[in-house]
Amino acid sequence: MPINGVNPDWMFRPGQITTSSVRTPRKPEELGMEDFLQLMMAQMTNQDIFNPVSDTDFIAQMAQFSTLQGMNALLQHQLSSYAVSYVGKNVLIADLDERGNLQRFEGIVERVTFSEGQPMVFINGKGFELHKVMEIRTSDFTAPPQRMQNTLTGPGGLRDLLNNSPTGQATPGDIVQWKTELYDQFHTALKNAVGALNTNAIAPADVSTLIDRMKDLEVAIEEIRTIPATGFPLPTATLNAARTPIDAIVDLIPRLR
Repeated sequence: MPINGVNPDWMFRPGQITTSSVRTPRKPEELGMEDFLQLMMAQMTNQDIFNPVSDTDFIAQMAQFSTLQGMNALLQHQLSSYAVSYVGKNVLIADLDERGNLQRFEGIVERVTFSEGQPMVFINGKGFELHKVMEIRTSDFTAPPQRMQNTLTGPGGLRDLLNNSPTGQATPGDIVQWKTELYDQFHTALKNAVGALNTNAIAPADVSTLIDRMKDLEVAIEEIRTIPATGFPLPTATLNAARTPIDAIVDLIPRLR
């Protein structure tokens, strides 16, 4: 699964980052350029022949409409960028249940999606409309770079799992569980990397390096996932293919803080 560059129109999913243009379908009650042209044609057809509308007036109307469309497009883009900036942050969301009772949800924003141009933030696997975010909290959770380092090198992290990969005596069930833990930790590291990119002022060169090393790590993890139980213990080269990008990312983390 490819990991692409930083783009405010990302759709974030664990293990995958793809760029896509956010296009808002026009609602029936909204006027588009075709509607404006039809109105203009009707105005020209039914105008007073003794007092016709001047060309200057038509041009001014078209310019005003084009300006309004441009402002709407800019607003939509800013809203998309604003929503994406929530990824990796701890937020408090207020929502109403079916009975109208106020409910509160708190958690780290895992991803942002765009449905018909409307941003949705996801915490704990559940989606909420952007306007339901009531508070952004930063004092009670570890910064994304530190969380990423914990995921990579802490107890039970990726490096720890690689150093304790299943032996030839491991059961198929043990291998499946180990692979699941390895993949989950990679997802967490990826989420924290995205959070670091969106919450820290990072040099462009470091952004490029981080993305490239996460790509390398993703390729290595995907390769391990495809190896059958009969392929264990894993070859040293296969394990080192995952260890090398981890070491490079750990060396980069101090510059992401």
